[in-house]
Amino acid sequence: MVSFFFVRSDFNFNKSSVTKDVVAGFTVAIVALPLAIGFGITSGMSAAAGLTTAIIAGFLAALFGGSRFQVSGPTGAMTVVLVPIIHSYGVGAIPFLGILAGVMVILMALLKLGKIINQVPWAVVEGFTVGIACVIALQQLPLALGVAKGSGERSLPIAFHTIQNALSTTINWKSLLIVVLTIFVKFVYPKLSKRVGIRVHIPAS
Repeated sequence: MVSFFFVRSDFNFNKSSVTKDVVAGFTVAIVALPLAIGFGITSGMSAAAGLTTAIIAGFLAALFGGSRFQVSGPTGAMTVVLVPIIHSYGVGAIPFLGILAGVMVILMALLKLGKIINQVPWAVVEGFTVGIACVIALQQLPLALGVAKGSGERSLPIAFHTIQNALSTTINWKSLLIVVLTIFVKFVYPKLSKRVGIRVHIPAS
């Protein structure tokens, strides 16, 4: 059992780098905190569920991880997968789904199927990632417009229903302003500052 813990020799644990490791761990935790909360809400659960899952899963991944180069943390891909499952089978299906996914990963590792990923074209991977980004963006429309989320499990019909609901009711302009400012700081300001010559750095830009 000792070989499962992070002090094993192949992790190259160095006592002289403990301070740097602790600082790095806290930095990653701070970055993962809003991601965990956001993904918990996006997947149809609660912010507390996302935060709790990130803490427990991160601890277990560090304890039983197979490599010191392993990266574990909240991922947006799972939110797209979990939304229709929660809608169809309820929250009670999530633990079984997690166990089933873990068993599948273990079987794939034992059968050494990881090399198959090299045969997947980059266009497929990029398309998958862009598709997830689009679905997550559509799921944020109710929060961005400050209206109630439509019923259903498909993101596109829910988005259309959300826009219709926003046009027929009152849009929360404060929420929409925050979204617009975030997009401006993240995507527009970096290019604009280089072109105009502005040297003021805005965090997250």
